[in-house]
Amino acid sequence: MPNGDSLFQTYRDKTDSLQRNLVVFLGIAFFFFFMVLMPLFSLKDDEYKLSNLYGLLNKTIDDVQYITQALSDQYKQHTSQNSNITQQINGYLNQITNPTADDKTLKKLQDPICKGFVLRSKEWIDCNFNIKNEEVQGKQHATVRLNNTATSRIQGAISTQTDLIENSNGFLDTNKIISLRDTLINLSSTGQKPVHKIYGLEPVIRNLTQGVNNQIGNLLTQMNNLASRFKLLQTPLGGTLPLGFNEMLAVFPLALSAVFWYFAMTLRDTIKLRKTLESRSTPAIRSYLARGSFWIDPKRPPRGQKGHTLHPIMTWTVLAIPFLLFITSTALILFTWYSIPVKSDRFPAFVAAVEFNKLSYDIIYGISFILFVFAYIRILKEI
Repeated sequence: MPNGDSLFQTYRDKTDSLQRNLVVFLGIAFFFFFMVLMPLFSLKDDEYKLSNLYGLLNKTIDDVQYITQALSDQYKQHTSQNSNITQQINGYLNQITNPTADDKTLKKLQDPICKGFVLRSKEWIDCNFNIKNEEVQGKQHATVRLNNTATSRIQGAISTQTDLIENSNGFLDTNKIISLRDTLINLSSTGQKPVHKIYGLEPVIRNLTQGVNNQIGNLLTQMNNLASRFKLLQTPLGGTLPLGFNEMLAVFPLALSAVFWYFAMTLRDTIKLRKTLESRSTPAIRSYLARGSFWIDPKRPPRGQKGHTLHPIMTWTVLAIPFLLFITSTALILFTWYSIPVKSDRFPAFVAAVEFNKLSYDIIYGISFILFVFAYIRILKEI
């Protein structure tokens, strides 16, 4: 076989393999990005939002418990005082109806309003007793006044409810939260806090908190189910890959850059081979190039050549897809690590050495970015 025929065959094999591998590469990359990375990012974002709501609800429970206890303590004190007052009025009644009491003593006990009545008369006794009784009854029905700390906790709880309403994101029943906030605002609008209005708040908040906690549990179940699909990835030679799910996610941008670097170097060599074939200018070469369909060659073909099926702009768009996936996936991963941290995360980025692993991958992503840049430069130099 002449040397030219050998080059033809090599060129055909390279172009066919390169285009086929690019389609497979992009297919796998799109699958992983849209079926794994994006769903996990969405779940992590929901977990972050729910965790914030969970924290706000727990803070509300603490505030309401404190306020309830403060009200209860002061109510008990108030009740005790009322009991003493009741004893005092009964004693007062015994004193003003005591038949052995002298006039001087009775005059000291009487209310000034009752001076017009005859001492010891029924009218005089009723007048003094009713006035004293109204005084006691007024104190018995007085509402409890909270101290400054409890009042401050109510203001804090109101602020927390506002945060819950603004950040509910459809996870909470905002009607209940608004009702809860209105109750707290009503309690803070005056210095008097009726005890019965605060007692019903804690069960409502606990139910909301439990509901959010259940939603977090459902999210974790979905994330674990997603991760379990990739726990036993088989290698072509048998066995499983020594990568955890989170590590596999972190490696994805690196894998994109490494595979694209290999692809770019192969494309560069193929372009060089195409130039060599064009320089021979034999009828067989010109015929093949005219009929060839190497659509990922970014160089515009000579006028009249119909083998190139994509416009150079479209070709560069296809070649840019791996880089766009790299940038987007890296941004999502870094955003998940640094911008939506979940307190006591039950699905952390890494099991151990978290900060060290993050720093390591930050450096790797930087190197991967440089790898993409050099890969595109190599392709441009051959055009």
